[in-house]
Amino acid sequence: MKRYDTLDIMRGLALFGILLINIPAYETLFVTSDEAVMFPETTTLDIWISIIIEKKFFSIFSFLFGVGFFIFASRAEQKGRAPLSLFSKRLLFLLLFGIFHFFLFFGSILPIYAVIGFFLLPFYRRSTKTIASWIIVLLAFQSLGLIFQLWFPSINGWVVGDMLVIFIMFLTGLYVGKKGWLEPTEKMQRLWTRVVLILLPVALLGGVLTYSAASTENGLSHLVALFAIPTAYAYIALFFLLFNDATRAKRWTPIGAVGKMAFTNYFMQNLLGVALIKLFQLQTVTSREALWLAVIIYVIEVIWSVLYFKKFRIGPLEWIWRKFTYGFRSNAYGSYR
Repeated sequence: MKRYDTLDIMRGLALFGILLINIPAYETLFVTSDEAVMFPETTTLDIWISIIIEKKFFSIFSFLFGVGFFIFASRAEQKGRAPLSLFSKRLLFLLLFGIFHFFLFFGSILPIYAVIGFFLLPFYRRSTKTIASWIIVLLAFQSLGLIFQLWFPSINGWVVGDMLVIFIMFLTGLYVGKKGWLEPTEKMQRLWTRVVLILLPVALLGGVLTYSAASTENGLSHLVALFAIPTAYAYIALFFLLFNDATRAKRWTPIGAVGKMAFTNYFMQNLLGVALIKLFQLQTVTSREALWLAVIIYVIEVIWSVLYFKKFRIGPLEWIWRKFTYGFRSNAYGSYR
């Protein structure tokens, strides 16, 4: 069964970005809401994290979920199975595990992914033209909503919040898969080059505007959200350009190992983050401390993932997830080792 190394590397990189953003939230598990201060004051590092990482890597991870849905469903269909029924089982497990995970870490994205994933199912049978139309309309709605909020910051913006971003990126991943853009051909490399040339200036503009708005909390958060998807698209295209090269991708194999069992590592990094904050007795987490903790946890994940795949072929949570999908008595798609 063909595996796309580029996607694994992208998942591995996305996990680091998600980890860095999540770490300040871990300390709130040990203090009251009045005592908790995620970033005590806005520093230059905070601003750069907002510009480069915040919402962008989370969006990339959502894109990869959509790609994964397409790969899973298309392969199941080729084998004569019912793809949407099987994927519904995967979503059900994700929801159940996500609810459990939510009680350990209130910021878990797993139950949200599961619920929104059910809305993705009908689009598998839709044409790429229909999917593209939905993406454009939803992007326009999100962008206009965020621009409106910049003018009227007192208005609640939950309608154009992260859940809409997740769904747009799910659809984008499905679209890319259905269009056949995952293959590392010269034609695709030219396509990704054009995407980078078009969207990188947009991402840079977003960075400049975000930096200039750093003194206003509402303006900063709204601009981060406004440019999250265009910047994520630019990153995705750039990653395809870089890692579709087999020689370059081979050098990034350790990062790919992290992404190869993204489910397990996402859960593990939450546990490690909570444990380290408890160990160091951090009452508040500065951006500098969050960065160091993220690096420590990620290095642990890289080492553990590389060593793990020397003996096993699939991550532990991924194996349970697969067994839940196909049945624990089934030997479909190989063994744990």
